Amino acid sequence: YCVNLGDETSWKVKADNAKSFKIYDILKDEYAQTDGELQFDKYQSYILYFDDKTVEKTTAAEKSEIRLGGVYEVAGKVENYLTIDFLRYSFDGENYSEPLHHMGVFDEMLKKRYKGDLWLRYEFDVKEKFGNAELLIENTNLLEVYLNGERAERTGSSAVEKELYRYAAKNIRLGKNEVTVKINYFQGENVYYALFGENVTESLKNCLAYDTDIEAIYLKGDFGVYGDFTAGKMNNVVLGENFYLAKPEKEIESLIEGGYPFFAGDVTLKKKITVTDTNAKLVFDERFHLLDVKINGKAAGKLIFGSELDASDFLVKGENEIELTLTVGNRNLLGPFHTPEQEDFSVGPYTFERLGTWKDGKSAILRESYSFVKTIV
Repeated sequence: YCVNLGDETSWKVKADNAKSFKIYDILKDEYAQTDGELQFDKYQSYILYFDDKTVEKTTAAEKSEIRLGGVYEVAGKVENYLTIDFLRYSFDGENYSEPLHHMGVFDEMLKKRYKGDLWLRYEFDVKEKFGNAELLIENTNLLEVYLNGERAERTGSSAVEKELYRYAAKNIRLGKNEVTVKINYFQGENVYYALFGENVTESLKNCLAYDTDIEAIYLKGDFGVYGDFTAGKMNNVVLGENFYLAKPEKEIESLIEGGYPFFAGDVTLKKKITVTDTNAKLVFDERFHLLDVKINGKAAGKLIFGSELDASDFLVKGENEIELTLTVGNRNLLGPFHTPEQEDFSVGPYTFERLGTWKDGKSAILRESYSFVKTIV
């Protein structure tokens, strides 16, 4: 198994007991012969089998590079998401706090050692009517859920997680919408001892399980999520805030700025390009999770470890249709959104909890804007 951890892209692999090697392509389930000259794409690795065949070295014609960009058509209906992680809380269901991050509210409840009914109010804005939607709410000792004052009906569990319950969202309205979640909040004494007791070992803290959590909620449906977006500190990060919902756009240049900042799952994008040289490869400079490519309706290959795809067997001179199915992970759905680093390469409980930094439900190391990471588009 060979993997390139450096910046060089060309390597010669040699073995005393082999004249050549067979390369196993795990995605295609195919073998190819090589004399040991390997070209490493970004993030690429090889599985090699020793062979005693002598391979004559051939020089392949250099392929031209095609980099996509510009406007894409969003194919089919896409189940989009909105994450709502700021909320107001109330002890009586009538008088509510200012909007606070859900972990700030959780810290307040721990400090107060609160026990009893707790009302959590989440808000989102709608500027244009759209298709169907549903609420996804974590089972944190749930008692009742209301949308704009009407009791919401539970319709089952989400396919994402059994304890993430689905609620009908039939009465969404233009303007501000309110989701009110009533929970039975409590923590056992073992929780407070592990958090605030004396001589508590690290192993005991690591075994801590809360009796009640205060979580973000999610809206899922046929809508676009729009707002104010700016460039982040890094080229692949976009910052967003002031979100609102409207009809989804069918043509986009960016998933994040085109209505899908919180998106996770599969989305298919299409575009047409004109080609004069069919001996070409598609090159994707941006990061992605999994990419399934069709060219002119034919399966051209999948990418997960590399960033180049030989397209010469599928391209025709003139107009070609490129279809990209992106599998997007949960980073932009679940975060972390609010860290000063904007994109964290080491993520743990503290990245989200920020224990020890909260004062009156606010933390000095929490940005209120959201950071999103680009994926190809």
